[in-house]
Amino acid sequence: MIRLLKDILEVLAFVHQKGVIHRDLKPSNIMRRESDGKIVLIDFGAVKQVATQIANAQGQTRFTIVIGTHGYMPSEQANGHPTLSSDIYAVGVICIQALTGINPAFPTDPRTGEIIWRNQTQVSPKLADIIDKMICYDYRQRYQSADEALQALKTLLPDISVSNQTQKQPDTKVLTTKPPTQPPGSPKKLLIGSVIAAVLATSIVVIYIFKSSNSENLLQYENANFGIKIKYPQSWERQDVNNAITGEVVTFLSPKQSDADKFQEKVTISVEDFSGTLQEFNDSIIKENNNNISKAKNIQSNDSSLANKQGKELVFTGKNGENSLQNMQIFTLKGDKAYVITYTAEIDNYDDFIQTVETMIKSFEIQ
Repeated sequence: MIRLLKDILEVLAFVHQKGVIHRDLKPSNIMRRESDGKIVLIDFGAVKQVATQIANAQGQTRFTIVIGTHGYMPSEQANGHPTLSSDIYAVGVICIQALTGINPAFPTDPRTGEIIWRNQTQVSPKLADIIDKMICYDYRQRYQSADEALQALKTLLPDISVSNQTQKQPDTKVLTTKPPTQPPGSPKKLLIGSVIAAVLATSIVVIYIFKSSNSENLLQYENANFGIKIKYPQSWERQDVNNAITGEVVTFLSPKQSDADKFQEKVTISVEDFSGTLQEFNDSIIKENNNNISKAKNIQSNDSSLANKQGKELVFTGKNGENSLQNMQIFTLKGDKAYVITYTAEIDNYDDFIQTVETMIKSFEIQ
């Protein structure tokens, strides 16, 4: 992990030395070149030079367009004020994703906004401290450039130059005896998703493979009355509900898997009037579920995020007639409204569509 992080930071340091902020660092934009194994950053369409920031009447600088990917984008970038340390945050999130295998929708400390992740993996305290500084909620507390982060990381590898020299010759032999599968210099993409780390006891090689997300075409749903947007799979059926009593706005039904499939997994978006705190809404949801769902049982309750806002996530089971169901609810507040996304599936089939549902949740926007 340390060497993978070092490779990424070395390339990013070169970018930052040119006064450039990448603004969209994520696993799919990090590639390893087949010819020499070097890390390459791609998709510089979101790049902005620091010197091109615009000053408003108060003398504050800002960018006119917010660009980035939810989960890898820190709060200041989401607010239109990216800095070099915004790229550092994204690299830190990629490290946590690689270490935990969890997509970047990590729980956060409600008091500080800091990501809670150390309990999800085993990592040396020194490396964890560096990653924590990379992902500080307050950008002023992070490393201010890739070079600064790289210097901190190198303290964990005091013999790095010797180690590289020792390994150089064997690595060259392997590369020269392997038939090239691509033209020299062409990059080889890392795959996104869950992470498989193969660590050889006498080697320093760590391979991270990110599974690609569901490649099905996504359609855009937009409701101007409620100010919401979400993307959903083309094969899913959309039902406009607009129930003023329950607050349900729209439901998306999964395709039937067979003629024997009697329950279609569904994702429902609700918008409710609510004046109170996020914790108070969380408590009211639990109480409502216990009162309305037969044999309701809470499985987990976590801090989360929705539409770039602090949120909560509940997972619970219950009965609906003969069906034993598992539900996930993720929600947030904005103004005097509560926004709730509910995924419901038969317990045995819950995992079948969870990646699709997570993709939908990540695309959700509140205007």
